[in-house]
Amino acid sequence: MATAKSTPSAPDAEQTSAEAEVETPVAREAEVTPGVVVATGKSVVPDRSTRPIVVTAETQRLINVGAAFLGVSKRDFISAAVKHYLAARQDEIAEGAKAINAVFSA
Repeated sequence: MATAKSTPSAPDAEQTSAEAEVETPVAREAEVTPGVVVATGKSVVPDRSTRPIVVTAETQRLINVGAAFLGVSKRDFISAAVKHYLAARQDEIAEGAKAINAVFSA
């Protein structure tokens, strides 16, 4: 992973060059894989929106094979699969939404 140097913006503060340089992790797009946290030697806890999902080995195999055979990235494959799944079950989703609204409307 590449690092970038950033300097604090305190103009009057006297600092040595070592104190002024703070290493900040910078991920190049080629290194970024959705749902994968790259170890940098420091504890990294991704925020809730970027935590990886856990799937079985069989599901991972199906994702890999499906994406490879269709010639798309795993990200695009999963995105399309989720959209298809939700579209196929939209009636169930609508019923669930009505049930929730009924609970909060009462």
